[in-house]
Amino acid sequence: MGLLSEHLPLSKRIAAELRAAIMQGELAPGAVLPSERQIIAQYGTTKATAGKALPIWSPRVW
Repeated sequence: MGLLSEHLPLSKRIAAELRAAIMQGELAPGAVLPSERQIIAQYGTTKATAGKALPIWSPRVW
C-alpha cells in the first residue's frame, strides 16, 4: 500500500487489502472472505471497524 493509504480509515485499508489479495490470486474469485472475527484478530481492530470493512464488498462480485 502507498503512502496515501495511511490516511484512509482502517476499514477502507482492510477492504483494500482484501481486494489486493483477490487481485493477486491469494483469494480466489468466489472464495469466502474472512469473517468479522478473523479480521478483528488479524488487524487487532474493533468489531465496529471490522463490520465497516466487510459491507464495502457486498455490491461487488468477484
